[in-house]
Amino acid sequence: MFELSQLRCFTTVATELNFRRAAERLNMTQPPLSRQIQLLEHNLGVELFTRSTRSVALTAAGRAFFIEAQTLLERAQQAAISARRFAEGDIGSVTISFVGSAVYEFLPRVIAEARLKQPQVKISLTEMNTYQQHEALRARRIDLGIVRAPLFQPGYDANHSCWRCRPIIGWLTLTQSRWLIWMARRF
Repeated sequence: MFELSQLRCFTTVATELNFRRAAERLNMTQPPLSRQIQLLEHNLGVELFTRSTRSVALTAAGRAFFIEAQTLLERAQQAAISARRFAEGDIGSVTISFVGSAVYEFLPRVIAEARLKQPQVKISLTEMNTYQQHEALRARRIDLGIVRAPLFQPGYDANHSCWRCRPIIGWLTLTQSRWLIWMARRF
């Protein structure tokens, strides 16, 4: 197999068609770059470049691999971006449970604001009574529960200020609310 670093080396050499310039672009010296290309060719079992003292050119296999290597590098970069966006709460999903009265007074406003600020976050809603929410939170079937205050249970965060530091739900504005939000603590 091969490493992403080898793909970066390969695509840079394939773009530059010059080992010295490719090494400069990669902030490395030429011998380690040449070694990475040799390892890649060995692992693939094909020559990717034809080399002479004056020129470097892609082989037919090298041209085919170049297209795929670029795609793999782009996908790897996209995967890293997606992971960061998920960690920041820009994408992903949240399952919210609520008591029935929240539908009329509280929930529509919060959901509308959330969808406006974080359109890529999928919001799933389910109605449950307080006891069901408590059990669903413990079993991690829901991410948060909305009940009428005051009602406290050990093992759950019930302070609105903690929401601001939790990326998946940071978009909820809950100040001056008569509602209590339960969240399963992250361990």
